Amino acid sequence: MALPSLTGWQTEAIRVTFFASEPVNAQRNKWWETATGTPPENISEKPNSAEYSESGTHLDNFFLEMKITFNRVDWVLYPRAIASSEPPSLGSTQEALHFLIPQIEKWLESTSQPWIRAAYGHTGMLKTENIQEANAALQKYINCSFPEPQKASDLLIQINYQRDSTTSPGLTINRIGKLAGAAAQFFTLGTSPMPTTKELTFLRMELDLSSAAERSTPIDPKLIPHVLREMVSQSEEIFTVGMLP
Repeated sequence: MALPSLTGWQTEAIRVTFFASEPVNAQRNKWWETATGTPPENISEKPNSAEYSESGTHLDNFFLEMKITFNRVDWVLYPRAIASSEPPSLGSTQEALHFLIPQIEKWLESTSQPWIRAAYGHTGMLKTENIQEANAALQKYINCSFPEPQKASDLLIQINYQRDSTTSPGLTINRIGKLAGAAAQFFTLGTSPMPTTKELTFLRMELDLSSAAERSTPIDPKLIPHVLREMVSQSEEIFTVGMLP
């Protein structure tokens, strides 16, 4: 069964995550500035919950946040909310798959912090004519059929096909995909005092690729960029040929 073209997908958000074996302190380390080349526009600190974040505009007016919670560091890129009849996006998934990676690699080179886990998340959306078309596409991506999917209004499935890393010996990569057919309404304001409503249906795919949580020893820092790019490559494979073992 032919899958929809990768060019039809739009990206909602991208996340790159790292876990350390101990609490992470990034204050005064200028991590955000190192990665982006500019100082952050916002700095937030919540000592009671061990949270710290730096954020600002990055990559064609998108919003980038580096958030630290105890031993976890998240880099999240997402579009700014604007008044539009279309859902906000980072643009074509074909191009967005490679967003953030050069910046993250630059940041990794600057820090000696050891990491025991790495993860890459990518959320994409494929517009469809109706919910039945979204459900039909979902079945193609998991190569599985459901009884009378045309009657389903809420179809959601999550699957994890693990693979051994080809770049870091002994490392297992979780490849979690959450797929759902969905409908949403978007509002725009024009010259009329009443907003214009537009309903869209789409297939939403939320990918979360990560090294196994059981690992307690640091990943070789020289291999982390290769592992990260391997996750990006596998994400592109899933968007292109579906969720395969």
